[in-house]
Amino acid sequence: WAHFARDQQVDDPESTLSLYTALLRLRREHDLGLSELTWLPGYGNEIVAFQTTGGFIVIGNAGSEPIGLPDGAEVIVASSPISDGILPPDTTVWLRA
Repeated sequence: WAHFARDQQVDDPESTLSLYTALLRLRREHDLGLSELTWLPGYGNEIVAFQTTGGFIVIGNAGSEPIGLPDGAEVIVASSPISDGILPPDTTVWLRA
């Protein structure tokens, strides 16, 4: 488990620590902890999708198939690489509408 230690992840931009640090910074900068959210329709049972009052969209793909992202949305942060507007399985993305 040593590779999960903070001192091993602190200088790795692809680490879980870096991902969570970026998410917490965005949450603080945009008061996302105070935002209201609206569940987005049109996604299956394996997808979590909502939009905040601050204009952020969060989509989590817990399914086994990739899904398309909304047209024109800007990727702010993702838990895995995103390419060609496709959200892979087991990946969550924060977008700006």
